Amino acid sequence: MSWKLDWKPPMANGKLKIDSTMGQYSWSASYAKLVLPTAQYSWSAPYAAQVHEGATLRSGRILPARPWTTVATEEYDHPRQFIFHYQKLGSLAKAFKATAMEFGGVMQDAITSPIWEWDRITVRSTGEIADSPRNIVDTGKLRDSYEVRFIALRAIQNSKFKIQK
Repeated sequence: MSWKLDWKPPMANGKLKIDSTMGQYSWSASYAKLVLPTAQYSWSAPYAAQVHEGATLRSGRILPARPWTTVATEEYDHPRQFIFHYQKLGSLAKAFKATAMEFGGVMQDAITSPIWEWDRITVRSTGEIADSPRNIVDTGKLRDSYEVRFIALRAIQNSKFKIQK
């Protein structure tokens, strides 16, 4: 079982206009053919879902949830970083990819950060003594099972949308 998170900001296949006035950024398009890119994040370690969501073992012992994606989502300012990358790179596609990759790094940082409460001191399989708060790296298999994929979804739609700073 793996755990996935999709991020799907809007993006148009055609002329786009990004306006910057008085610190307000808007991104608008009104074209029929849209490309909605998706960054799909996954951790394929067999126990990823149990770590992220928590679990109750057969013995009755409860493993607390350690939702690293939630921590990263609360910490990361997607609109601001997207605008930053767009201004630096000058391309919506490149800005999307740069923002998505950076956000993936923030999620990985949440795994390796010692922010997770645990009810006791344990000796990890690596021999490390872990107390609380701790990271959720242990053997490194969860962290190393991370993958990001980029998928372009196509839709027929006439719309206007805005992203504001």
